[in-house]
Amino acid sequence: MAEEERILEVTPDFDGKRIDQFLAASFSDCSRSFLQKLLKDGKVSINGKTQKASSKVAAGDAVLVLLPEPEARFLGAGSCALLSV
Repeated sequence: MAEEERILEVTPDFDGKRIDQFLAASFSDCSRSFLQKLLKDGKVSINGKTQKASSKVAAGDAVLVLLPEPEARFLGAGSCALLSV
């Protein structure tokens, strides 16, 4: 299964916030349970290191999110209506 990489830069307004809060704001079309599963499965990293939901982000951090294929986003824990770009 191919994954889609999304790289996001943390803006100053999320400095010191939890990664799960940052992801929820960045992927508003995705359920929180879907995003929690990505974190649990090691599909989210900050500056190259996988993270727990409680990890904090800092302004300027590079957050890499590995999203499953679009059809897989509607299976399992939660859903995500993101369109491929």
